[in-house]
Amino acid sequence: MKVILIDIDDTLIDSLERTKAIAESILECEISMDDMLNLDLEQIFFKYADDSQKSHANELRQLFRDTLLCKNKKGIELMTLNKPILDAASVLKQWYKQFRLIYITGRLERVRALTFSELKRFGFPIQDSRLYMIEREDQVFKIPFPAIRKEQLSLIMNDFDSKTVIRIVDDFPGYFPCYQEFSIPERYGYCYRNRNPQDFVKNGATRVFTKWSELI
Repeated sequence: MKVILIDIDDTLIDSLERTKAIAESILECEISMDDMLNLDLEQIFFKYADDSQKSHANELRQLFRDTLLCKNKKGIELMTLNKPILDAASVLKQWYKQFRLIYITGRLERVRALTFSELKRFGFPIQDSRLYMIEREDQVFKIPFPAIRKEQLSLIMNDFDSKTVIRIVDDFPGYFPCYQEFSIPERYGYCYRNRNPQDFVKNGATRVFTKWSELI
């Protein structure tokens, strides 16, 4: 059976509210949604942090990362703010009739059960699916995320005949050179929020879409 790989966060599941809540809990202030959409986290920190917080920047960055990765209770609690992206589950249910679905994510292995539970709760098909996560926690934020994704793809290609992997769907343009390197023929870029479609195209995407309903 042919295989489709699908990224999870911000491809299937909208994690913006959760990320916003994490940043607000650490900086102890309200952050505008416009800034969450248009600034990176480093820019948000320097815009909203007070002098005392800036003097402890490294500690606060680490706390943000640990919370984002569910290494503490707060991070797990805020998972309830995640929500499914419109029409994504409907498309995957159609694909599931013809293909084997493989989920790939930058989440840590420690939240495997929680991630499967979340996918099921949002209506994504999980029977007979596989989930590739980050096993080595020491990699995260220490080596580039595209390098981690490349390691995950190597594992997938070892587990499946590479010729059966026909499609990848992801929202991050920076991963697409890796997908091209592994000769995945159909490379779908989900151009979400403030992404630039050309960033996907120049990095090797074969199709760019802005709404999952386009794939129904």
